[in-house]
This record gives sequence, C-alpha cells and structure tokens, in this order.
Amino acid sequence: MPQADATPLKVLRRLLAERSLEVSGVPDDASFSVVLDVSLLQRRLREFAFAEASAYNLERWYEALQGHTASTTIVPLEDTDLALIKTLYAAWHVGYGHSVDPKSLEAHAELEKRLQSAAWPDGLEGNFFVKTSMRSPKDAAKMDDIAGEPEHEKLSRQVRALCMRNGAEAVELLCASRRVVEDIGHFLRYRVSSSDRLNVVLRQWDEGVVGAVEWRCFVAEGRLTGISQYHCYTTIPSIVAACEVGQEEPLNVTRARIARFQAEVHVAVAACLEMESYVLDVATPVGGHPEDPVRLIEVNPTHSSGAALFSWGRDEHLLSVGRPDGLIELRVACPIVDNSSA
Repeated sequence: MPQADATPLKVLRRLLAERSLEVSGVPDDASFSVVLDVSLLQRRLREFAFAEASAYNLERWYEALQGHTASTTIVPLEDTDLALIKTLYAAWHVGYGHSVDPKSLEAHAELEKRLQSAAWPDGLEGNFFVKTSMRSPKDAAKMDDIAGEPEHEKLSRQVRALCMRNGAEAVELLCASRRVVEDIGHFLRYRVSSSDRLNVVLRQWDEGVVGAVEWRCFVAEGRLTGISQYHCYTTIPSIVAACEVGQEEPLNVTRARIARFQAEVHVAVAACLEMESYVLDVATPVGGHPEDPVRLIEVNPTHSSGAALFSWGRDEHLLSVGRPDGLIELRVACPIVDNSSA
C-alpha cells in the first residue's frame, strides 16, 4: 500500500496488530503489500472500513476536547441490548413475521430506565441529542410534511426532531432507526474483541449549535485545506446574504474563526486519534465577531467521509495539500443568478 496517504496505512497497521500480525522491516516511506485469500477480500475490506470509522468515535476524543463540545453522557450497551434493539426494530418497523415476547418488553423497559437514570437522574429535566458510538438515528425522526416549506426551515425542523426529553423517547428513536440497526450488525460482525462496546451517546442539547451553520472541515497532515457548508444541498439565508457582491467579509470572518479553532485543537485531536489527517464537523454562525464560539460536533475519517461541496476525486490534490496561494478554500451553496438577459 502506498505511503502517499498515511491515514489508511496507520489504520491498517493497527488492524493487523489487533490480530497479532505485523509488517516488519518496512520503512515508513516505503510500500508493502498484503496477501489475502480472495474469498475473504470483501469481508476484510468491510472490516477495515469499520475499524477506520471506529477509530474516530467520540469516545476516543471526548475527554480531551470536552471544553469545545456538548456535555456528553455515555451509556454502554451489552450484546443483549443490541439484540433487543434489532428485535424491536424488526417487530415494530418491519412487521410481518416478527413479534415481541414479554421478556423483550421487560428488557425494553429496563433500557429506558437505564438511559433515564444516566441523563435525567432524579427527574432532572433536560434535552439531549441521542446517537450511538457510530451514527445518529436521524433517519427515524418523525416529521410532518409542510407544503411549500423552505428547505432551510425543513432542515431546522429535522434537527429539532432529534431532541429527546427522556429515556423512553431516546429508546424509541434508536429502535426506529435502520441506520442504528445496520451499525449494530457491523459492530457485531467486525469488532475486534468481545469486550468491545457499542454505546448510547447522549449529547446535551445546545441551541447555540442548532441555530448556527454546520461546516465540514478537511485537515491533511495537520493543515486545514478546505471548508464546506455541511448541508450542501440546502441554501441557508445567512450564507446567501454573505454571497452578495460586496458582502464577502462575513465569510472571511467565518473562515478565519474556523481556522483558528482547528489550529487550537489540532494537537489534542491528533494525539487522541494518532492521526494527523481527519475531517472535523463544527458549528459556528456566518460572520459575527471573530471571537464567536466554534463548537465541535464530530471527528471523522478522511476519504470515507462525504466530501460535501468538494469531490474526493476531482479535488484530491486540493484537499491533500491546499491551495497554492495558501488560502483555505471555502465553499458554500448559493443560488445561481442568470444576468445574461439584463
């Protein structure tokens, strides 16, 4: 495997080490090959992808970066909990041929109580965003369609539909998500050890994040090379306004603020991940004061994460080394105005 991109190489070395395998006598700047039985190739590639994604889970970086992100409660799940979620998803959201026995209903009630006790102890009120170690159950958010609703308002409602107020709501959302069930299947199939855990992650609801713009930031060997509007198919009014002729300053302020944040957290992120290249998802408003907060949402792997308004193929060089002039490329979604007939 070529050394051109060190991130996959490091993950592969770690994956081999977990299986008491190693590549010896190969300098870091050299290349090497791995021989696999063709019949196992597909499984090994999926296993590799799972290992790479897991290396960036919140549990790896939260303690070091908790001052920059939402307060988080982590609830470990046992294999019986994972089987329960799969059973309830099949019974309640697939339907035919599946049923729930009394023992499963008791386990369902116990899981609700466990989440309630962890995030809402003694009747404490509060709102949380719920996810697993891998992904959020955003595909299960319940929403009514509103005719003529602007896309940015629909996006806001989609985010708010993930606001959970108690353990029962959190479990219901997890059990309704195909994404969660798929991740459970991958975890059970590709985890390294039976002692590994897939957790429920309860993130304190932060209106400052919900009301801001989410950005995807690409970091290569410690250098921030590109920033993209995360929701790349939605035009957001504050961004559209900043795209008007003569109004570029809000975007320049935003770019500088995100760059300063990435530089501030890089050492901690790299130490937690043992990687110098990664993708940051952050939230901060457009424009405002240079010292306005930037909040960390997620850390993701390079290349296997969506490229937003970039392209891993077309923009590979840009995202790997940055622009020749040193300016961080910032891309946003704005309507195209046709002035040809003016």
